[in-house]
Amino acid sequence: MDRVTTEFVDVAELELLGEIPHDGGNSSLHRCRYGGRGYLFKRFRPHFLSDLDELALRDLVRWRERLAEADRTRLDTVTAWPRRIVVSDDNVLGVLLVEAPAEFTWQPGPDEPRRARGFTELISFTGAGRPRPGAAASVRRNALAAAIEVLVWLHGLGVLMVDVQADNILTTADGTRVLFLDCDVAWGPWGRPASASAPNYMQQAIPRLKSPTVSTDLGRLAWLAIWALTDNNSLAATSAGMLSAEDEEFLRERLAATTTGDTELARWRRLAAAWTTRPVRAARTSGVRLPHQRRAKPRRRGDWLPPDLVLPEIAGRLPEIAFPKLSHVLDPAPPAAPRRSRMPLVALSAAAVLVLLMLVLKGTL
Repeated sequence: MDRVTTEFVDVAELELLGEIPHDGGNSSLHRCRYGGRGYLFKRFRPHFLSDLDELALRDLVRWRERLAEADRTRLDTVTAWPRRIVVSDDNVLGVLLVEAPAEFTWQPGPDEPRRARGFTELISFTGAGRPRPGAAASVRRNALAAAIEVLVWLHGLGVLMVDVQADNILTTADGTRVLFLDCDVAWGPWGRPASASAPNYMQQAIPRLKSPTVSTDLGRLAWLAIWALTDNNSLAATSAGMLSAEDEEFLRERLAATTTGDTELARWRRLAAAWTTRPVRAARTSGVRLPHQRRAKPRRRGDWLPPDLVLPEIAGRLPEIAFPKLSHVLDPAPPAAPRRSRMPLVALSAAAVLVLLMLVLKGTL
């Protein structure tokens, strides 16, 4: 195969930064830098490479580049679609992926590294090891609704995800966004790149068919929904408060429909709409008010007009108002009497005392 195309990158061009702990049986994950940007190098294991159709994988990468811009942007938002095929000499080693945004990760503890938030993190677990309470019912329903919308959209593009399972769908903390992984095994116009290895519990729920279909993709998602909303992956008929009896019956019918090809897409869309709960944003307030501070009732001046309303614009449109004539005129209030000075009285009293004193002295003499 001709390697001199934009679909391929030599492993020597990657700056490998270390392996990421990963439970995947078909590959290992390594952080790296390429072209000045951070990526993930998904290195396939030998048993996976032995089953790989290199031409189909090349066309899978090329298919993304040929999408309309709007579809390619959405594809990059809801999937970890391979961007390049990593080779060494003439041998395929794996694929180059864009690392999931931080909103799809979580940190188990203050000193522990962040890890991907898969669907399994939403489900409560009480067995051996580290128990977890699981997410709220609204978060689980949001994540399932988002997964339904993405999967149905991909089917509309002619893509079968094939390996739909809990660890291959990441979700945000509120469940409103999801990210599908393991897209290198997806089937589509490019053909079949490789076979997916479903976990044992999924093989028990979904019969293994020769070729995947839309019904098998939706059946896997139905099983995941039952597990996520009942905390029970044994498929026992035990409803929980997070899943209504009607919805559970529909989901169990989807498991049986994987062999008949019945999809019920309209019902899937209604289910996604019913399970979606958008976060409510707090209303914006103007100004800052201290706690327990009562807002004073605004007072408006009598001559107030809105800033954008000026009198010349409305002067000619106001009706003339005839003011009534008053029958009498009010007299103005009398002016206040001026304050009298006490100085003349004091001077008169002093003169009288002086005259009396002179008369007394004269009589004595």
